[in-house]
Amino acid sequence: TASIKFGFVLDIDDTVNPIILNNGVSGGGSSTLTFNETPTGTVNGVNDTFTLGTVPSPSTSLMLFINGQLITQNVDYTLATSTITFVASSIPMSGDLLSATYQY
Repeated sequence: TASIKFGFVLDIDDTVNPIILNNGVSGGGSSTLTFNETPTGTVNGVNDTFTLGTVPSPSTSLMLFINGQLITQNVDYTLATSTITFVASSIPMSGDLLSATYQY
């Protein structure tokens, strides 16, 4: 993993995760991005609930993938704080790989 800080300095450190994006404005805030997090939960074709390590902010920043294919929030799943709930037709099957990228 790598940590990248944007603004006036680009800092790459292979020992630190996640990636930090700073707006570069004095006194300005920063946003932290999590890349390729595997949500916790059992992938078995039955379980519809998975949990992220942190609450995405904004919630619309969540990009959720099944086997590398981006799926759609409020169509394939819903998000409440850090809890992902899949609709019945989109529940991950055994062997599927979930990954999430989001801002917080």
